Amino acid sequence: MAASVPRIRRATDIDPLALVDGDTMSPRPAGILREPLLDAQQAATLLGIPRSSVYDYAKRGELPHVRVGRHVKFIRSDLEVAIAERRMGI
Repeated sequence: MAASVPRIRRATDIDPLALVDGDTMSPRPAGILREPLLDAQQAATLLGIPRSSVYDYAKRGELPHVRVGRHVKFIRSDLEVAIAERRMGI
């Protein structure tokens, strides 16, 4: 006999902290963080620029970033898109 699966009847029935990718240790909203957040030094290394420039560009809104409390974090795919949008001379 097949186990009965509860049906979701309204949006409030969805658990916003559903575990994703079989991760049983750290609950997070499904679909939000498919990749780890980078700190400013990691973003600077990826972009090949000084860490202070990463903070300056983020403050001016030139680099997409996420504030987590007082920390500034970056999503790699957001940085890749931002750089791709600024390509010149192609």
